[in-house]
Amino acid sequence: MAYSTIEKQRAGAKSYYQRQKDAGLCVKCSQPALEGRILCQYHRDKGAASVAKFSPEQRQGYYRKTMDKLKSDVFNHYGNSCACCGETEPPFLTIDHEHGGGNQHLRAKALYVWLRQNNYPEGFRTLCMNCNHAMGIYGECPHGNLPPQTTNHPRNLVYHREKTIKATEISRSS
Repeated sequence: MAYSTIEKQRAGAKSYYQRQKDAGLCVKCSQPALEGRILCQYHRDKGAASVAKFSPEQRQGYYRKTMDKLKSDVFNHYGNSCACCGETEPPFLTIDHEHGGGNQHLRAKALYVWLRQNNYPEGFRTLCMNCNHAMGIYGECPHGNLPPQTTNHPRNLVYHREKTIKATEISRSS
């Protein structure tokens, strides 16, 4: 597989970072790092001073603005409305894994960043929170606009087992 120049640079940066960390050196200046840390005393103090310049409200505002921009970019790519019910209010929208398997990204808590870094791969769609939770728990949405999917959520398995039993009982009684 051919790697782009950017991928080579990222791989090089990671290996440099790891080498510095393993050697117990500051990752910014190669001076001895503090015990159990990745920065020397100078860079640790410098970082703390730059953070102290801003109030918690200012930091929160910057974070919110950055996250809003990131989510906007992701939804512009995957669609600005729920693929099932058509909901368009941004606070209600989320990204769904079309074929299940969202637990890995849920644990990482960086799905939107990951999507952008991986050039918005296929297999994801925009759903509102209601449709997304219904798909995750029951494997289907009550709206019925999406194909059913089976997940390993305990409620999903019980729901499908009960549904199969009911369908079998109905077919036997007919």
